[in-house]
Amino acid sequence: MMHILTQPAAKLACSVGPLLYTPANHKGIASSICTERFGTSFSLALCLEDTINERYLAEAEQQACQTLQALEKAQRQSDFFLPKLFIRLREPAQLERFLQKLGSAAQLLTGFIFPKFSLENGEAYLHALERVNQNRPQPFYMMPVLEDPSLLALSQRQRQLEQLKAMLDDISPQVLNIRVGCSDLCHLFATRRCVEQTIYEILPIANILSDILTVFQADYVVSAPVWEYYQDSHDLWKQGLERELGKKLPNRELRRNEPMSKHTSFRVGGPAALMAFPKTNDEAMDAICMAVRQGVRPFFLGNGSNLLVSDKGYDGYVIKTGGLDRLEWADVTRSGRKLVVGSGVLLSRL
Repeated sequence: MMHILTQPAAKLACSVGPLLYTPANHKGIASSICTERFGTSFSLALCLEDTINERYLAEAEQQACQTLQALEKAQRQSDFFLPKLFIRLREPAQLERFLQKLGSAAQLLTGFIFPKFSLENGEAYLHALERVNQNRPQPFYMMPVLEDPSLLALSQRQRQLEQLKAMLDDISPQVLNIRVGCSDLCHLFATRRCVEQTIYEILPIANILSDILTVFQADYVVSAPVWEYYQDSHDLWKQGLERELGKKLPNRELRRNEPMSKHTSFRVGGPAALMAFPKTNDEAMDAICMAVRQGVRPFFLGNGSNLLVSDKGYDGYVIKTGGLDRLEWADVTRSGRKLVVGSGVLLSRL
């Protein structure tokens, strides 16, 4: 069975964007969401797995329910950005138990994250999801995380990944993303990337990622690895993230601190933190998809006409479309000939 994402499904899968993880026992999450403390471009996972000690699991489940119930109540009183909400479970049996406790606030959930998804626990997770989705007009989605120690065995990995995919294909419309737990995999290899490394420079992890993409990428959205560093006074986290993003765009032109004055008709503007220069549709899609998966909202720049940019620059990601200048006649159709015009074509050429 092949699962080819339709356009609406692909849009939903990519719209997960940056996924913030927080322990489910965090008491301030509802307030932070209601006040839009985290902005309006993210998804959120309440974690009941490795961030919660076994002794405090019942307490964390109760707090997660209170958080979601508080958001349900707040929605009736005011308008605010509600992110896609997920619960990262600890075990399959927890899914139905948690929903029974949650009650009507379950309507706020987009779905569940299944950690350390493997051939041993996969069927149990899928059956639990299938049971709770019965008679629901809007199903819960799932995001399995491939991070189980069984993936380390090179001689068995290819077959194991293919078996996992075959298992997921049976419920593919509910699979939102395939996630990869690179941090957990690093721990299994007793390694950890420093802020100056990309995950692709740790070769055992890069090889596992390559194998996962080979098996899953054609039919599923595979999310980018989590960037595990946070803001610091020297912006090392930002430089590291830019390097990692650059690694995901092989053979693509990507520049840091590119002066915007070079790309506007008024010849003013400070540097853009990062600028991509796609020249083909495939390169443009790569740039867009990588931005979405890293949680970066790109600014699309054409040829810069009538655009004013501050001398302080733009602290974000710019995709310049001027190189997408394809202009040619397409094959004749029943309705006549069609002119294919790239987004970077100047009006004077038309």
